[in-house]
Amino acid sequence: MNDARGLTRDMNRIPVLRPILVAALAYVLFTLVALGLHGMDPLWFVWLDDEFFVSAPAGSIGYDGQFVYAIARDGISTAQLDTPPYRLQRILLPALVRALSFGSEALIPWVLLLANGLAVIVGTAILARWLDAHDIRPTYALIYPFFVGTLMAYSRSLTEPLAGTLSLAAVSSWDRDRVPLAAALLGLACLAKETALVYGTAFAMQALVMRRPLSVAWLAVGLLSPVIWQLYLAARYGVVPLLAGASLDHTWPLGGMLPQLSWDPGRLSALIVVAIPAAVLCPLAVRRLLRESTDVGWWLVLLHALAMLFLPEEVYDHVMHAGRNAIGLACSVLWCFPGLNPRERGLAAMWWCLPSLIWLVPILRWTPWP
Repeated sequence: MNDARGLTRDMNRIPVLRPILVAALAYVLFTLVALGLHGMDPLWFVWLDDEFFVSAPAGSIGYDGQFVYAIARDGISTAQLDTPPYRLQRILLPALVRALSFGSEALIPWVLLLANGLAVIVGTAILARWLDAHDIRPTYALIYPFFVGTLMAYSRSLTEPLAGTLSLAAVSSWDRDRVPLAAALLGLACLAKETALVYGTAFAMQALVMRRPLSVAWLAVGLLSPVIWQLYLAARYGVVPLLAGASLDHTWPLGGMLPQLSWDPGRLSALIVVAIPAAVLCPLAVRRLLRESTDVGWWLVLLHALAMLFLPEEVYDHVMHAGRNAIGLACSVLWCFPGLNPRERGLAAMWWCLPSLIWLVPILRWTPWP
């Protein structure tokens, strides 16, 4: 009898394990191919600009992952950053990498790769378990690792994979009514990237609708650490980090997208992958919430969609920028899968995942150096 029960448990684990293993294999293969194409140099994943790093070849083009690398290598006082308060507010990943690399400069890019790769796999596992618990195919969890924004963020050593996975863990905990744990995870997610505040807003909206003031109080406690960090950076640099980034140059939905409309592949993909889904999902979420205002999944979709509709022009300039900011929107739809039919789930999976196939070769071929 015990053997039969053990076999049943093992069989039940297979559907959950499958997407986790697929995600792990896909990212390992991507990493090996990228390293093979670029001289086994892990700094290909970092993209160092010769303006900030004398070791970078002349004419090298940098991207945001270089600032994660700089903070991890040099610490908050000596790192070369374009906008210090804005970059330093995302302290969790570089601090983690700095600790795990034991001060070894050679290890830092490898630890960055490992940290972000594990984050993507753990996030996939969280979604797979949650979907399976709700009698939905765990395979849909692959939307997270195969979304083009996640893949691009991983390929540039950005903070989104860690922030995204901590946010997914927070939603899973919140859904199981583990409010203190959800609040703590949310605080960590905000230290990875400030946009995780969207998740906190969704939690708060649901709690207010359900008249759960204690849950709101726990959220406030969980957000103390990022608030304190913001205040420290504001005192140090004279500007609030949240206000130090790209300015909102419009006040109407898609005001940042419309001026960027063109046949350029990067901009066209930003329209298809981010702007169109946000424009469609926003009214759909409103309609669903009017019927069931306590569904945290649709609060997540609504707030993430609104955030995407008001992204500034410079973010909509390319799917690399827009896609990494839309990871939350893509994942939020998964929390609504219990209320969607199989056709709608399949459409969502196709819409979010197919662009990665289109962009896979360009991502692998791009190089920061001339």
